[in-house]
Amino acid sequence: MAAYKADMKTNLLLLPVIAAIAIAAPRTTAKANLGELLTEGDLEWILGDWVDADSGGDNLQLKYAWKFKGQVIGVSFKSADGSKSEGMIVRKPGTEEVLHYAATNKGGISVGTWEESEGTAILTVKHTKEDGESVDLRIAHSKVDDKTMKVAFLDESGSEQGGINLVRRQKKKASESVSDAKKE
Repeated sequence: MAAYKADMKTNLLLLPVIAAIAIAAPRTTAKANLGELLTEGDLEWILGDWVDADSGGDNLQLKYAWKFKGQVIGVSFKSADGSKSEGMIVRKPGTEEVLHYAATNKGGISVGTWEESEGTAILTVKHTKEDGESVDLRIAHSKVDDKTMKVAFLDESGSEQGGINLVRRQKKKASESVSDAKKE
């Protein structure tokens, strides 16, 4: 019994030393959240409501918006053929890996990862259609200017295989919304 009390006393005396070591221990170098990764990669510009320039959004709409500030980005996609998808972008805890998950209104799913390369956000994704057929895609998102983003498909070598310019949707002023509502 005396030996047990001595061990217990030693353990209690060591507790503050162990706590001090734990507090002073170097932290992981992984960024604390997704927001920090976006800032570090200079990719904050991707956040916003984007539409195809030709139709002003009748043909294509793409939105990246914080769902949980700094932690989760919501992704919404809509096209003229009725295709829609909703998804999210998150950072895998303890790493700098950025994950992408989405589901479509037709029963398909997409799972992938994001990376930054020279100011371009690249999504590498496997999309599985509702019939089970899968396709691997690489999609680059590049800033053209403050109001324009180019979205392009990449082949295995990283060369562009077609793309589209999207523009930031202009927010209507309150006065325009009121006048639009009066017209209806």
